[in-house]
Amino acid sequence: MRPRPLALALLATALLFACPAAAQDKPATAPPAAEDNGEIVVTGREVRDDQVRDFVSGLTGNIGSDPLPRFVDAELCPVSLGLTPAFDAAITTRLRRVAMAANIRVAREGCRANALVIFAADKDATIRALRKGYPQLFYQPTGAPVRLRDKKEPVTSWVISDFVDSEGVAVPIDTETGQYVLESSGSVSRLTNPMRPIYRMSVLVIEIAAVEGLTITQIADYAAMRAFTGANPDRVRNAGVPTILTIVEAPIGSEIPNSMTAWDLGFLRGLYAAPPNLRAPAQRGRIARDLKQGTNAGSETGDRPAP
Repeated sequence: MRPRPLALALLATALLFACPAAAQDKPATAPPAAEDNGEIVVTGREVRDDQVRDFVSGLTGNIGSDPLPRFVDAELCPVSLGLTPAFDAAITTRLRRVAMAANIRVAREGCRANALVIFAADKDATIRALRKGYPQLFYQPTGAPVRLRDKKEPVTSWVISDFVDSEGVAVPIDTETGQYVLESSGSVSRLTNPMRPIYRMSVLVIEIAAVEGLTITQIADYAAMRAFTGANPDRVRNAGVPTILTIVEAPIGSEIPNSMTAWDLGFLRGLYAAPPNLRAPAQRGRIARDLKQGTNAGSETGDRPAP
């Protein structure tokens, strides 16, 4: 059975009250919050076409022609859970500011969460508790189980996705086959798709030990890149470009960004600005063009706290 948006919203509301109790005995501790002066200033530098192409391809990870998935038919409502109230509030505020800097539609404060960032002393135990208490979080609308990576890593993420038609209406699912059935194809061209994938909800579970010593800004910017895009850091770890996605598994003592970089913000803006029904190759081309223009411009102004 398809978990409808309202059902997912109610589930998220329940999680707000249940976490961190569902996952751990007491809130995990967090690093000191960085000062937030309400601005993002990211500095760019000359970039090569191949760098941009590889970065965009790595972050999208889409091998088909379907449009790239994103939160596009509902306002984004990011929420941090599992820390002390002050730290959760600071991270949630930063997540919202990053989204607005990327020109993503953001719901009013107090909204029903659809981008959950959960901090846990024991990530695996937290996921087991979530499976037991909120099994809906682990099934797609078709009834297929969510596939979590087997790799042992300090951060696990997944998304609940769905398909809508060119008008943004949910595509029906055949209850016998579990497949999407498009009843009206609408206008079709070589560059556009009659239906497209969207994110209904994203979940990011972070083991607190993995982010000790990082600032609130760094943690929230990393979480934003993963929760808002579904990006896999492994795909850009050796890309040779500055990105906040490298901070969690960077060797101790290595240089890491103080916050979201021009590459990160450029990708976020490009992803959410791309026409939603364009096929993936065309969307990637748009994102790459916008990203290169932004990084070569020298600076971007948005909403980045001072390091």
